[in-house]
Amino acid sequence: AKQLITLALGVLALSVTFVKDLLKNPTKSERKLLIISWFSYLVSILFGVGSLMALTGSLAPLHPQAPVTPVTEIGLNARIPAALQIILFAGATFAFVIVGTSSLGSLGGSRNGCQHVSAAHEPAMTTGPPPRAAGPPEASS
Repeated sequence: AKQLITLALGVLALSVTFVKDLLKNPTKSERKLLIISWFSYLVSILFGVGSLMALTGSLAPLHPQAPVTPVTEIGLNARIPAALQIILFAGATFAFVIVGTSSLGSLGGSRNGCQHVSAAHEPAMTTGPPPRAAGPPEASS
């Protein structure tokens, strides 16, 4: 649980910080997927904290019963939040990867009518005198 909380916080912090640099002109679907990803990371963090709290409550109860018996099985109060944390983290990561690959794919091609111009389509540079303007021929004396 702690590792997924750390990873989710890291991905969330870095993606929020650098979203303007990574997505210059995001499409509506990219923006929607990114928001879903961020929300899923946040909810995953909450379920991770809930899972850790449930584990603490199971292993060190507030009012221990006499005699203290060792815990041999983790209850559903910790398993369900842990499972939801893993599922939400995986879904958020999947959505984030989709956003990243779609934005990377759009860097080399065209997006919103803008096309990338390669060096093959640019005019060749020459090193001679500039071309003459079209007009009447010059008279020589």
